[in-house]
Amino acid sequence: MANPYVSHPKFASSPAPPNPLIAALPPATDYLTYLTILDYNLTKDQLPTLHRLLQDTTLTTNIGWDLVHLLLPLLPESRECLEDVARLGNPREVILKVTELVEEIGRDVEGETKAEVEEDSDDGGEDEDDESGEEDSNTVIRYRARLIRARLALSRHVLHFTTLISLLSILHPRIKTKYPSRFLATSLTAILPAYGQMVMRETTLAVLNLIGRLWEGRKPPLPPRGGSVSGLNGDGAERGGEKKAPSAVSAPDPEAGTDGVGEGEGALQVKLLQAFLTHIVELWVESQRIMPREAGKVGEAPEADVGMGWSVRDWERKFPHKIVPGRKTLTERFKLEDRLVERDEMMGRMTALAKQLRLTPEFLQKELTLEKLEKPAPSGDDLPSSSSDVPLSENGSLYLLAALLYNETPSDAPSLKTFPTLLLRPSQVNDRFGWDRPITIPFSQAWHDSVLYIGRRALDSHQYPDQMIPKSQNKADDEETVQLMFLLYLGELTFIAACNPSSDLRYQAHLLIIDIGRWFLNGESQAKFLHSVLENPRADNLCVSGIAWFKAIISPPRRIIKPRRLNAAATAASPDDRTITLELVTGHEPITSISPLVFPHIQEYPEVEHMLADVPFLLASLNFLYLISSTPNYYNDFALVLWQGDGKSVRDRFLAPLLGETRRFLRVLNEAGEDSAGEEKAMLDLMENTVLRAQKALESGRERWEIPGGVL
Repeated sequence: MANPYVSHPKFASSPAPPNPLIAALPPATDYLTYLTILDYNLTKDQLPTLHRLLQDTTLTTNIGWDLVHLLLPLLPESRECLEDVARLGNPREVILKVTELVEEIGRDVEGETKAEVEEDSDDGGEDEDDESGEEDSNTVIRYRARLIRARLALSRHVLHFTTLISLLSILHPRIKTKYPSRFLATSLTAILPAYGQMVMRETTLAVLNLIGRLWEGRKPPLPPRGGSVSGLNGDGAERGGEKKAPSAVSAPDPEAGTDGVGEGEGALQVKLLQAFLTHIVELWVESQRIMPREAGKVGEAPEADVGMGWSVRDWERKFPHKIVPGRKTLTERFKLEDRLVERDEMMGRMTALAKQLRLTPEFLQKELTLEKLEKPAPSGDDLPSSSSDVPLSENGSLYLLAALLYNETPSDAPSLKTFPTLLLRPSQVNDRFGWDRPITIPFSQAWHDSVLYIGRRALDSHQYPDQMIPKSQNKADDEETVQLMFLLYLGELTFIAACNPSSDLRYQAHLLIIDIGRWFLNGESQAKFLHSVLENPRADNLCVSGIAWFKAIISPPRRIIKPRRLNAAATAASPDDRTITLELVTGHEPITSISPLVFPHIQEYPEVEHMLADVPFLLASLNFLYLISSTPNYYNDFALVLWQGDGKSVRDRFLAPLLGETRRFLRVLNEAGEDSAGEEKAMLDLMENTVLRAQKALESGRERWEIPGGVL
């Protein structure tokens, strides 16, 4: 039976109200009014309608610039409409709006991060007064809720950022003006601070995709192994699991000029993209952290960060026989652990893009010369007018250089034209060794790793420093310059070897210092370097290393034994042998100045704690004394300083008082009878035995081997 109410006029369906987006279309209203109507009526359901309306180039040109901030909160559904605005709107106006929103995202993320830190501090203060388990539980709940909110907010910011970056890749090629570099410089300058607030895979892919698209209209340089970067949405995920269809044709620039591109614009835009990539590389590399090998393993300390680990992996590749058996190497971890595999893959994308941008090792080396690094950066907010006004990132260039060299085979790798005395400027090195500044780690672990790796490659490429330093008319000046450059570089390496938290990087610095001191420093420079290390009261932790360096420097692999000393002319006649004679290393004057530092005059210690603090250095000195006293060649070379008369001999000023102090404190501890002093007694027992062993070796050497006349 039919429903009688259906046909009744009272219940008849009323006509649907007109869509306000269509009804208010200009010329029914002006463009400003239409934007207001859009602001109040635009929802996700209206996006398909707006997408159809935006195909009208005139409409999009007039309102597109003010649609971006309305469409951004409706992502990801509003992506098509945003692309319409980028393709058909006024590119100059839309670019300015997009860069403004990118800067705003960076400020929002920074503000939220600071707020989180402050809230954590406030909660920490409250926890000190909490006594009940219920309050502790509430604190945990609040923390978890705050963490969820922070993650949701970050994911929203990342989606907005990556989408805006993809719009810029559409907008910039559309601009036809005499100076397109001005728009490019403004955009890139806005991107960097925002990217620095959220360095992650999605944002990095978006930025690299932008550089690839802007580089002479080419496609992204390195497709990912799991899918094409060009097929990714701004958030790094493929839409619906399918590759995105090619975009429609973009409209021409409505304000296109007729004067053509200005002179030097091509080179300036290239330099802007090159500099931008180096800054992105710097931010990305310094955000990476090496995770512990096996967290929670009993007795194993957490592993320190080593950056990309180029120096360590290169050493493992060259010397596999020196790797501790059973220890998982960093090279293996970069092949097996997903996080590190992804890290290497991302660095591969960056180096591939760098090659397309003509950032070759030779070019980067020129940018890292002291003259370029000392050049003051442009001041103010003035846009660059030439390529010389655009500086590359120093750290980013360093990381790219290391990555390019690491990924080249030894036969294909370019030789380094200048020794990497990187970042050694007067503003950072107050004197020849930089002892005036605090002993801290001024740069990231990645910086230290890169400097060590590039330094090693430089030494592998050149045997002698005269191939590295530009020549002048005065040979004496050349030699002085060479030695000074090496001493400055050794000063930086010394800080890494002493203060770096990573044992792997400390060891690589230790090896590099030995090779530089052994092969490239003359006797005077060796003495200056060792003297600066051993006498510095602010670097007690360097003294043990200084003795090890001294021992290694005077023990080259091809030590000449037959003549007691050779002159420098004989050495220079056969440079290919890479041998260093004791003429340069153990001349009487340098050794005389270093000996009191290696074997100091022992004064009376006020307390046992003071002596125990010196035990590492004292044991190193005693072991070194045992070595030179037990070896004929060493003993002959050092006899002049080991047996100086008038109470100045090593026996009188070092061994005898050290043995007396050790036995005095042993008696004190034995008389006290404290069980807690077992460790101190063991250390002093070890010290006593080591002193006696060194003393016996010294006396035996005096009896067995030749002592130069007139010494005793």
